[in-house]
Amino acid sequence: MIGARFERRLENWSRVHAVAMLGAIGFADVIGNSEPIAFLALITFACLIYLSRSEWTPNSNFGWANGVTTLRLVLVLHAAYSLHGASGSLFASLVIGILLLDGLDGWLARRTGSASAFGAHFDMETDAL
Repeated sequence: MIGARFERRLENWSRVHAVAMLGAIGFADVIGNSEPIAFLALITFACLIYLSRSEWTPNSNFGWANGVTTLRLVLVLHAAYSLHGASGSLFASLVIGILLLDGLDGWLARRTGSASAFGAHFDMETDAL
């Protein structure tokens, strides 16, 4: 039963996050700057991590895989916040690095036995962002 409750919490967070991000995207479009998207995403993901702290991994620690996903999230937020005028080669290099890390986090979760509903959701939402 606790697992089902946690799954509902993740789904509810996703809905709130999606509506908030739509608002941030609209605001960013009006002002012509992507910074509001990165700022709001930072806040909503921090809430997700904090509210899910007892469910991070089967043994409740944060784990290496979630750490790699967090690094990917930071890189995506950095790209949205700082690199909107960067050269194509710099931006492409960052995207390739993010994609390589995306393969690493799942492998680490399986390899270390730390796969969890939180980790899968965190990875999926980071991919979507």
